[in-house]
Amino acid sequence: MQSSQSDSARIAAATAILDRGYGRPTKTTSLEVNTPFVPTKIQLVAYTGEA
Repeated sequence: MQSSQSDSARIAAATAILDRGYGRPTKTTSLEVNTPFVPTKIQLVAYTGEA
């Protein structure tokens, strides 16, 4: 990493070292909905430009 001439090679080496030392982060997502389902009415209205 220290003897490389390009910045991209240094970044790649540092990333590889950190991934091996600390492991890659896990991506977890949780979603909890506590509200009851409420139907929604969607109405499309054409705009004519007149007020």
